[in-house]
Amino acid sequence: ALVDRDAFRQVILNLLDNAAKYGPEGQTITVGSARTGSKARIWIDDEGPGVAVADRDRVWEPYVRLARDTERGTGGSGIGLSVVRELVEMHGGTCTMETSPSGGVRVVVKLPAAGAAAIKEPAT
Repeated sequence: ALVDRDAFRQVILNLLDNAAKYGPEGQTITVGSARTGSKARIWIDDEGPGVAVADRDRVWEPYVRLARDTERGTGGSGIGLSVVRELVEMHGGTCTMETSPSGGVRVVVKLPAAGAAAIKEPAT
């Protein structure tokens, strides 16, 4: 897949920021990747409280914050995951949310794979 380096960096930074923000202090955040057929799969796991299955589609919408997050005062405007989704979809990919092995959130980004991943340098 030809990936815009700056856009992909923003995707990873937003996902890592969310994992750090919504998980407990001192948690382990796990990042993994694998190629499955024609897809490159990247995931980020946290050890936070997780996201209810009923909310997993909704959290990708702009300005959506779950009630428990506003009560905890974690900050944020609710646009981080919508930006992630938009950037991933611009590259022909998808984003999903699952339960991580630790019971927290696993965010999975799937992108079209190529023989060797190519990073497109930003125009100067």
